[in-house]
Amino acid sequence: MNRLLFVSIVFTLFASAAFANSSESEVTEEPLVYGKHIWFKSAILGTTTSMNIYLPSSFERASSEHTYPVIFANGGHGEEFFLTLSGVVKHLGELDRMPESIVVSLNDSGYYPDTYTNGMWSSRDKLASYGDPELYVRHLEEELFPHLRKHYRANDYRTIIGVSGSALFPLYSLTHHPELFDLHILTTSHDMIGMGFQPDKDIIDQLVDVIKSNSDTKTALYFGVADDDIDRGDFDRDEKYQKNIERLRKSLSNISASGFKSKVEIFPNERHYDMYIKAMLSAFEFVFPEKRWAKKFRELIAQPGDALANIEKHYAILSEEYGIKVLPKADRWNSVNSLRTISRVLLQDDRIQDCLSVAKRWAELRPGDAQPYHRMAEAHIKASQLQLANESIDMALSLVKTDQAWLTESLQKLRKEINSKGGSD
Repeated sequence: MNRLLFVSIVFTLFASAAFANSSESEVTEEPLVYGKHIWFKSAILGTTTSMNIYLPSSFERASSEHTYPVIFANGGHGEEFFLTLSGVVKHLGELDRMPESIVVSLNDSGYYPDTYTNGMWSSRDKLASYGDPELYVRHLEEELFPHLRKHYRANDYRTIIGVSGSALFPLYSLTHHPELFDLHILTTSHDMIGMGFQPDKDIIDQLVDVIKSNSDTKTALYFGVADDDIDRGDFDRDEKYQKNIERLRKSLSNISASGFKSKVEIFPNERHYDMYIKAMLSAFEFVFPEKRWAKKFRELIAQPGDALANIEKHYAILSEEYGIKVLPKADRWNSVNSLRTISRVLLQDDRIQDCLSVAKRWAELRPGDAQPYHRMAEAHIKASQLQLANESIDMALSLVKTDQAWLTESLQKLRKEINSKGGSD
């Protein structure tokens, strides 16, 4: 081969390799963490149970005033749909469509007694018990609930979700300990409700008896089923499941207990697990209706009187109604319905004192956040309270995080503005 040609080929190959290496982007990776898996050693059960836990995204930044309802998803279905449920709860909670909540999947299925199928499953007359459900109730009340209160600021508003075969423990808790959970969400359990924990009474009849005898029990039941589960073209099968749903709906509608409310829903054009997200959205809307929860802050501050008092009043009413402390959103992504953004609106409208009150409340709810003090400094400057503005800037600078260079720069500009005006009241 011609020496010049050989050198030219080698040079071309090296140049191509160098160009490929130089043009390839440098990529680094790190995992996204949405929850944690824990193993809970239970003295009452005499075994170690497994669960997943999701915490609200603001958990680490929120003040100790914030406590959270807990949504328990039972069994293997709860573990399977843990990420889906956490995503739904995160989305609705951050949009003020429900309280920000902790999600816990009880991966070990809960316990249940012998369950008589009553012809709901043609292949089996009875489902053999799984553990002692009364021990499991004790485990929840004496071990798990206190643990969640102590370590995760859980409050006493609790929901349990049962899907398909994982509905047996929620059905047991509803018929034997209706006060254990504030909300029972059951889906695709059209067969389970026709079964019974005793040979002479099915779960529907037992539920009705329990609620009627505990008329002041403040619990709610949401029951959702896919149309495909009760209408598959098999007359004998479909008839018994459709009768279950109709009897459940009629029986619950005839209950006049003041503390109990229920909703039974059939989802058209849906199948067994496919309906899960729709059912969760409907269930949470049933208990936390949008018109009650998602108030517009602009409307609240437009009412006569103190802006913060009007905002707090709305949440005080919700707190009284649900028996838990419900707080206004200190911050919220891309929305005016938070103390952070509404304080800016108040400042723009020259409502200085209202702006300061809202910003101070924002600071109380986010004690490590520098931004409320930035807002206070802006308000004090606008009111020519320059010494107070300087104090707010000092406080903000003491809290600025290393990745908030933009905030440091803005605070420095405010300081220059103060100095240009004389620097004191």
